[in-house]
Amino acid sequence: MDSVIPGSAGEEGGLQPGDVIERYGDAQVLEFQDLREATSAGARGELVPVTVRRDGQVLEIWLQRGPIGIGLDATRVAPDS
Repeated sequence: MDSVIPGSAGEEGGLQPGDVIERYGDAQVLEFQDLREATSAGARGELVPVTVRRDGQVLEIWLQRGPIGIGLDATRVAPDS
C-alpha cells in the first residue's frame, strides 16, 4: 500500500505505508478486487484478522470489517511459495 489515511481503521489497526496485504479474513488478496470484495463481505464492524508483509516479516493485525482507509499503488508482488 502507498499510504494510510489518518484516523482510518487501517491506521488505528497499525497498518503502515509499504505494507503488503496478503490475506483479509479467510480471503487471499492477490488483486485490489480481492480486497474490495473481502472488506464488504460479512458483518460490517466485526473484527477480522489481516495478514500483512512488512520488511520481510509476516504480521497479523486485526481490523474492523469495512473500509480500511488506504491508498494503493500499482506495484505487484509475487506471493511467497
